Amino acid sequence: MAKRVPGILRDAEAAVTLAETDTARRKATVVRASALLLAGKYLTQIRRYDMAYHALSLGIRDARDTGQRQIAATGVVGMGWLLLRQDRFDEAEQLATTTAEEIEPRISRAAPGELALWGNSFSASRAQPCGTTARTSPGKPGA
Repeated sequence: MAKRVPGILRDAEAAVTLAETDTARRKATVVRASALLLAGKYLTQIRRYDMAYHALSLGIRDARDTGQRQIAATGVVGMGWLLLRQDRFDEAEQLATTTAEEIEPRISRAAPGELALWGNSFSASRAQPCGTTARTSPGKPGA
């Protein structure tokens, strides 16, 4: 994986740069978003957190810029994992809660992938770090 990621990122960037039409550029940007998210998740695994954050941020931005909500949400899940790996529990919880609220699907019309992403974000927003008690908000019972 470590040997292939740089080439994948280079090729994805070249595809965006060399795209001659708006449609081709949009498709290439979606591919670049996916490549950046892949790189970000890999970098998180090998504890290269600064680079992972950068890759995930750029991938999420590309996905949002091209209207790919599911890809962006997948990137946000990866960002949440990165924050958890850094013991940034409050930030991870806030990110998961905000994302779950933004992408909450209409159950009767949602595709299985939309439901899965929403469920993942929602459950992550309710997860508690080991050894902690349930968090509470004013007027709301603990999770």
